[in-house]
Formats: sequence, C-alpha cells, structure tokens
Amino acid sequence: MISRKISVLVLLTLSFLENVYACAFDDIAPNEITVWRAYYHNDLERAQESLGTMLEKLYRIQNVKDVLPLYAKAVMAFGQAPQDTPKEVYDETVLPLLTAAFEEMRKTSPYTFEAHLLAAAELKWWVARRNPEECSPDKIALMMAQVYALLYGGTPKNYERATLWRAYAANVRDQFQDTLKEVREEDWSKLQEMLTWSYEDLEKSLQRLRQ
Repeated sequence: MISRKISVLVLLTLSFLENVYACAFDDIAPNEITVWRAYYHNDLERAQESLGTMLEKLYRIQNVKDVLPLYAKAVMAFGQAPQDTPKEVYDETVLPLLTAAFEEMRKTSPYTFEAHLLAAAELKWWVARRNPEECSPDKIALMMAQVYALLYGGTPKNYERATLWRAYAANVRDQFQDTLKEVREEDWSKLQEMLTWSYEDLEKSLQRLRQ
C-alpha cells in the first residue's frame, strides 16, 4: 500500500515537472521582439506590457503584477545611467532594485535560486553590453549562460548554444540602433527567428538535464 502511494506521488511529481517545463518558453521570442520594437519606437507602455509576459514565462511566475514594477525600476535606473558609469555605482543603484524584483519572483516561481546572485549575474551582462571590450556576442552569451545556470540548474555550458543565439540577435539589433538604420519588417522577422532558435535550444537543454 505504501509502495503504491509512493509510486503515485512520484508520478504526480513528474507530471508537475512536465507541466512546469513543457511549452514554458512558447511565444517568448515574439514577446521579446515586441519589447525591442517598442523601445525602438519609444513606446514604453507597450514595451513594459510585453516585458511582463516575458518574465512570466521565463521564470514561471504567478505574481507578475507585483514583479514588473520592481523589474521596470531596475531597467529604468540602468537606462538612465551614463554609458561610462562605474560598476560600483551600478551595484549601489541598480543591483538592489533588481534583487528586490528577483526576491518577489521567488515567491511564486517553481525554480530555486538565490535572488542576489541571480540579480548580480543578470546585471553583469547588462553592464558588459555597454563596454566595448566586453560586448562581443560570445562574451555576452557566456554571461547569459551563467544566469540560466543559476536559475534552472546545471552549468553554464548546458546553455551556451541557447544564449549564443540570443546574444547575436541582440548584437544585430544594436547595430541597427547604433547606425540609426531603419529596421525593416524582414529584419525583425529574422531577429525573431534567431530568438526562437534560442528558446528552443533552452527547452532542449532543460530536457537533457531532466534525463
């Protein structure tokens, strides 16, 4: 009888985990592109709405309404800082806001993570993208992989392919912004395709970790 109860418990646990991970990243790529396009056209309201959907799916949270204002404050504080802001200033001004957002996420996310460590890793690649010596897609991808490892488990190596696609997509988008070149519809479609590959690889990485 006890053995049967244990078997049922194991099946229920596995079913829960499948629901957590299955299709967890559906539609993130279109939402991320919407965020990029909205920022590109200075439509902050639309950007924030799509950002909330991204956070909801990436972290599997149920309290996005509580998380989004905190995360948005961190993004705004970072965006308002000059390009040459020292790391210590980011740590004093942006890191506490980002940590508060991740602390709030932990309340409903099925993932186990240290909010301060995750916030520091996230901020690290934000800052690196502003540094000409650190902003290559290959370097940014490694930093993003560290974030995924802290969030989902495993090691950064598990996520190198997924983060590389995302880092290269962001780099292409930045090139358009830096040159003030108008992004055509086909360009956005290609960027979305790269992000789709990124999140598909992320799902595959998580599937391999569960095997």
